Amino acid sequence: MSGTLESLLPLFTADDVPCTGPEEIPSPRFEPVLDERALRATRPGGGLSRYPMLYIGEGCNTMFLLNQGKVIWSYSTGEGWEYDDIWMLSDGNIVFSRQSWAGMVTPTKRLIWRYEIGGPWAAIRLRNGNTLITAEAERRTVEVDRKGNIVWQCTLDEIPEPYRLADSQSCVRLRNGNTVLCSRGDGGRAPQLLEVTPDKEVVWSVYDWDVLGPASAVQILSDPGIPEVPGDCER
Repeated sequence: MSGTLESLLPLFTADDVPCTGPEEIPSPRFEPVLDERALRATRPGGGLSRYPMLYIGEGCNTMFLLNQGKVIWSYSTGEGWEYDDIWMLSDGNIVFSRQSWAGMVTPTKRLIWRYEIGGPWAAIRLRNGNTLITAEAERRTVEVDRKGNIVWQCTLDEIPEPYRLADSQSCVRLRNGNTVLCSRGDGGRAPQLLEVTPDKEVVWSVYDWDVLGPASAVQILSDPGIPEVPGDCER
């Protein structure tokens, strides 16, 4: 693989990719409660078409792979414990967690690894040695140095309406320095994704419940870096 993970997208639409994998368990569709004010809002960034991305969310046990604003691949693991984390590797295999267990699925929808274990929320070691942490109970995301000093933070109350998230779960630090935050979206009443600059300017907001469910984690596939090299992809 060279460049970004976008080069792997043809693996997921190849002729040998089945509609349903041999171990795949269908999941019920997430039923959101939509907010009329949020539906009417004009949002920056182009919606789902801004990035190719891998997407999961609490309460919706289907993972989605999107490109040019459309779902090109999905995989479901049935009802039960929620998805909390997901990450595509440079061979196209996808590692994910569901609180009670972790697994790995191939582009051809074969579950090739499963490990029973509990799971936490996001704490991401950055290339500069700092750590980016989403503190859901405190409604903020903080970047702390090795001594524990806060060098950057963004509280949800600092985000203007109608872009404000209902909560913050996992996050991603992009190569350009922006931070993408994920949210459960209060069951459809608030946005799922938000991108802010280091100065906390909102440059991307996603409120799209027709296609997706809540957002627990996202991987921006057009961002450079090697997934298996710690710190190269800052997530």
